[in-house]
Amino acid sequence: MKKITTTIFALLMTVMVFGQVTRTLQSVAYRGAFEPGVSPWTTGWTEFSPNTPAYTTGTVVNVTAPITKNTTWTSGNIYVIAGPIYVKTGFTLTIQPGTVIKGKSTVSNSSLIIQRGAKIMAQGTVSNPIVFTSDKTAGNRNIGDWGGIILLGKAKINPTGGVTNIEGLAASLDNEYGGTDDDDNSGVMTYCRIEFAGYIFAPDKEINGLTFGGVGRATTIHHIQVSYSNDDSYEWFGGTVNATNLVAFKGLDDDFDTDFGYSGTLQFCLGIRDKNISDQSSGSTSEGFESDNEGTGTDSLITPKTRAVFSNFTMVGPYRGDATFNETVSTGSFKFRRAMRIRRNSSLRVFNSVFTDFQNGIFIDGDLCVKNATRNAASSNALAVKSNVFANMKNGATIEANTRWGTTFLGVTAPTAAAWFTANNNSYQASSNGLFTSTISSSNIDTAIYTPATGSVLETGADFTTDFIAERTKLGLGSLSIVGGVDTLEIAAISDVATKTITVGSIANADSYVWSTNAKTGVTIVSGQGTSALVVSFAT
Repeated sequence: MKKITTTIFALLMTVMVFGQVTRTLQSVAYRGAFEPGVSPWTTGWTEFSPNTPAYTTGTVVNVTAPITKNTTWTSGNIYVIAGPIYVKTGFTLTIQPGTVIKGKSTVSNSSLIIQRGAKIMAQGTVSNPIVFTSDKTAGNRNIGDWGGIILLGKAKINPTGGVTNIEGLAASLDNEYGGTDDDDNSGVMTYCRIEFAGYIFAPDKEINGLTFGGVGRATTIHHIQVSYSNDDSYEWFGGTVNATNLVAFKGLDDDFDTDFGYSGTLQFCLGIRDKNISDQSSGSTSEGFESDNEGTGTDSLITPKTRAVFSNFTMVGPYRGDATFNETVSTGSFKFRRAMRIRRNSSLRVFNSVFTDFQNGIFIDGDLCVKNATRNAASSNALAVKSNVFANMKNGATIEANTRWGTTFLGVTAPTAAAWFTANNNSYQASSNGLFTSTISSSNIDTAIYTPATGSVLETGADFTTDFIAERTKLGLGSLSIVGGVDTLEIAAISDVATKTITVGSIANADSYVWSTNAKTGVTIVSGQGTSALVVSFAT
């Protein structure tokens, strides 16, 4: 085989400098989930009165057995799932836009479970969303009528051994999740609604509206609405999956719950609570965000660590200035607590968001979480709540009491809670008036427009410069850093070969790569498009 010439080296270098990295956050100027002056992204596919539609058009197909071959559910049918329905490993369930799937309310735990190594391809559209709902008639549906949807993957989690069983189901090989493949792909869910889910398997062990167990970042999740869930609306048990444009509507427990080392990115999400719906179990309180690292909250070096990034959330709590709202058992609201509770050594990062009408704003729960919040922002274990707006908290408390604020412990000296809050560019105002296009009240949560009002503090103020959020923010076209730069020694050493693998250097959290030969004659991309390792062939 001929030796490569210096001309070919130049061509190879041209291939190297044309590339694009796609990261997971969009840099915007505004705070909260919605862009000012633009129709909300919830328009057209969401449903804020899910007990109203009849969902009766179509031929009923009863689903009672596991899915053991590639299967398509079509929009001309209504699929009724009875009991736990597994999409078995190696197979794909495709669901057409506009399809309605109902969970059988009279059969325990009527759920859809995507096993490790299986896929769901549920790609709805704005005009034809896919609907998962109760089989009860309009007006009679209620929280917990059926199970919910569970995605299980092979990405890293932090329980001992790296593999465990998902919460809410009897332990079995069918329900295992976790592994070592952070790029695992469980499929696609877009423009989907999940209504009245949440089967109670045991006290404090319920199925959520949408559950992610070790789901990898190659999975595509966006434009999902979970309504009236009997537990959390969304819960992530480890994994790396990213998501955008999620709606949590009138759930029972937490809106967004993160556990077991979840490290993905969520952006442009809306949470809305109902003052009469909260978790009454002895072991839980209802929060906007609840975040744990793992069950005991130890200071061990357990990996991965919960260090998800949340940006551009709009979270509307149950209070809304309603004089009748209180913490008594009779109203069912006594279990409401905070916009966010970060505990058990979590290092959750929350940016560029707005929280209004909860009992309290933030609870940094436990010594280790206060320590994480005190760390330098560049630390991989730092907990961050930055550039957010809080308003109209019932108790007027932005940060709930923790005796470690302002003391020295565990090798750190913590600032006061107020100093930490202010230093991170967070702000509090007594009223939510002026924040949104609509003035929020107890009577308009279903119809309110949550885009920023003209002149609102939400129109500006977003910040994507902190190290661990900047490294997840999308880049445009430009040069990539190759291992060692453009390594002339490596290039000069190429001889007697017609292909070369080019490996991108350390670009944190990049999830795709787009390469171009810039139309150079004789240069061909052999494989690796979309990955960090590109194989290029060139004429010799």
